[in-house]
Amino acid sequence: MPETLASIKTKVASVLQDTPALLGTGSAGDVELAIREALEVYDDDVPRTIVADVAGDGTAYDFSLPTGFVDGYSRIVSVEYPIGDRPATLLPSDEYGLYRTTSATKVRLATVTPDSGESFRITYTGRHTLTDLDSAAATTIYAYHTEAFVNLAAAKCLMRLANRFVHEQESTLNLDAVDRNSKTDIARRMADKLIAAYREVVGVTRGESPSSARVNWDARLGGVLSPLTHRTR
Repeated sequence: MPETLASIKTKVASVLQDTPALLGTGSAGDVELAIREALEVYDDDVPRTIVADVAGDGTAYDFSLPTGFVDGYSRIVSVEYPIGDRPATLLPSDEYGLYRTTSATKVRLATVTPDSGESFRITYTGRHTLTDLDSAAATTIYAYHTEAFVNLAAAKCLMRLANRFVHEQESTLNLDAVDRNSKTDIARRMADKLIAAYREVVGVTRGESPSSARVNWDARLGGVLSPLTHRTR
C-alpha cells in the first residue's frame, strides 16, 4: 500500500525507538514538522517529474500553468510538439518558457500554435506529496526511497532533540551539564549516520552506508539517556 503521513510517522517512531516519548506526534509536533523538513530536502535531492498534455485551440500560445507546477520552484524540462512522433519531437529550449504578466504566470510557446484538437506535452518538476499531509491525496515518494526518507525524517527528529538538550534549563550541578552535552552529542551523531544512510540510497553522495540505521535508545545509548526525562544523579 502507498505510504501515508500516519504510516511514515509509525516508521519514524520505529527507527527512533523513542521510548521516553520526548517528541510530539500531533499535527504541530516534532515528528510531523521533521517529516515536512525531510520532504523539502527530498524535493531538492529527487525532483518530482510530472507530465501533462495541454490542448490547443488554434489561436492560443500562452497557457495556464499545469497542475502541480509551483511558480518559483518548478522548471520546464521539455516540451514535445507534435505529440507521438518517433523519435519524439522536442522543441528547442528557446522556443518555450514562462511569461509573466502583472497578474499571472503563463507557459508561452514562442514559435508554434497548436491547432484545435492538437496538444503539446510538457514535462516539468514539482513538489512531492505525502498522503494526508496538507490534505494531499497521493504519495509521490518513490517506493524504493521509503526507508531512506524515513531515515531522513528520523534524523530531523534527532536534530530537534539535540537542540532541545542544548537549551535545557541550566543546572547548578556540573554533572547535569556533562549529561546534557552527552545527550546532545549522541543525538547529533545518530542524526549524521541516518543522513548518510539516506544520501547513499538516493545518490546524493557516495560513501559507506552505516551498518545499522536503527536507534535503540535503551540498548545503544546506555545509561546516558535512560531515562531522558530525568537528570542523571
